[in-house]
Order: sequence, then structure tokens, then C-alpha cells
Amino acid sequence: MGDSDRVDGSNHSDDQTVYKKYEIHGGIIFCIELTSTMYRKVTELNHKIQLVEILESLAELMSQLIVTSPNTGIGCYFFQCNKDNSEHGIYEFLPLKDVNAKNMKKLNGLLEDLRFKRATLEEKFPFVPSLDVSLESVLVFLREQFIKEIPNRKA
Repeated sequence: MGDSDRVDGSNHSDDQTVYKKYEIHGGIIFCIELTSTMYRKVTELNHKIQLVEILESLAELMSQLIVTSPNTGIGCYFFQCNKDNSEHGIYEFLPLKDVNAKNMKKLNGLLEDLRFKRATLEEKFPFVPSLDVSLESVLVFLREQFIKEIPNRKA
């Protein structure tokens, strides 16, 4: 075992040394770059809007993960988005957390609002091409979200 795994940081080995235990924790991040074509119907998707197809796929994945891998973190972020609480053109729709009922309800509520035309994708996720958010800045932002300390997570 490497030195970084030792609690006391020493290089010597003895029977009294205590090692840290880590919980392996996976995460899936949906990182969606908004473009003008994301809001259009696509023939190859049976005339479904591309962004709706992505959101429905996310909902399906979440419903499977909550049963098979409930400790999997899942998040959904949009970039090139001018939502009020976006950060430098990056909007955190679903924060990277273990799959949970609250986020599933938020996503399913959005899909229902879209289905019954109580909202539009353009309202929910406003695309602004002039934001010009680089992929590098998105990945740095997402990395910070992934390594962020989460209260009550096992060490």
C-alpha cells in the first residue's frame, strides 16, 4: 500500500498502523451542450425533439439505477444556457447526488409540463450561442462538483 493510504503518513510498517477505508462511489454526468437544433424534431427519432429524447433517456436510467445501483451519483448539466441561476453559462439542472426520488420527481415533472405544454424547452433551458462556453470550463466545473464534499457520505 502506498504512503498516501496511511493515516499517520509514516513510511514504516508495523501492526499498529491504521489505514483509511474508502467507499467506491460512481457517478454519471449528463453534460448537454445546447444548440439551436436540440429544440427541433428529428426524423430519426420518430419526429421527437432531440432534447426531450435525452431527458426521457435520463428518466429511464434513473428509474433503473434507483433499483439496481442506488448509491450511484447522477447529475445533469446544460451548457450554453442562460438560465437565471446558471454559472458562466453552465446550468445545474440535477446536482450530482445519489439517484433519489426528489430529482426523479423534478425530471418527471418537467417532462409532464412539456408533454401538456405548460412549459417549453426554450423557457426551461434558454440557449444563448453568444455565451461560447468552452468544453474545458465545463469539465473543470463538473470535476469540482464530482469531488465536492457531500454531508453524510461515508468516508
